[in-house]
Amino acid sequence: MRDVAEAETSVWAGELRISGLSSGASRRLAAAARRLQVPRDAVVFGPGDPGDALFVVVRGRVRLERRAEGAREFAPALLGPGDVFGELTVFDPSPRGATARALTGTELLCVGSARLRAVLAAEPDAAWQLLGLLARRLRGAHAATETLLAADLPTRLARTLLELSARFGERTEAGLLVRHGLTQSQLALHAGVSRGSVNRVLTGFAERRLVRVGSRAVLITDEGGLRAQARQGPGGSGWSGAESGSSGSGGKPA
Repeated sequence: MRDVAEAETSVWAGELRISGLSSGASRRLAAAARRLQVPRDAVVFGPGDPGDALFVVVRGRVRLERRAEGAREFAPALLGPGDVFGELTVFDPSPRGATARALTGTELLCVGSARLRAVLAAEPDAAWQLLGLLARRLRGAHAATETLLAADLPTRLARTLLELSARFGERTEAGLLVRHGLTQSQLALHAGVSRGSVNRVLTGFAERRLVRVGSRAVLITDEGGLRAQARQGPGGSGWSGAESGSSGSGGKPA
């Protein structure tokens, strides 16, 4: 871990339902974990770091970032409370391939490989539940690839907004409020487009009364219309927002 100091070594004993795990498995994993307090913009791990621990978000937001050689940076996942990350290299030891960055002041649980194996030995069902999580991550990665191959930018952004709404959306009288906590530059990374393109497309969505844009949030006022936009482009007829990034199921493993 690069910019993260362990603020407290005491075990976090609160009640947290970890995405994809039963309440019993969640408690066992939390009991085996160290608690970390991570400041805003701190890097939890980066490319080349040892992959020797699994992390769970207790509070705050964490973004996974990737950059292929000679290509634009993109952000395949935005994670919130209950989401797991960093699990792939625990099962398949290798250096990290992504950067995990705290977007806010964040609290994490950190479970090392040895402790994780002990938990899985004591709770065999948890191993199957983690395999289910990895399978959902794979489906999410396929959906993300379809989105990046979409024929037009509005389709990409519509899918990204619906993906974020599945994880962070809140029903209100005015519509579906998505407090994603991202700047327009950060939102552009998730959609795989430039910041200027995001601004233009959001303006177009607002003119069509699909959304209203706020600071680090968006209100989806016409969910049906936005979903119709998301179905455009290659692979659009088979796309489902539920498969592309809700509750820890979307994005690519770190």
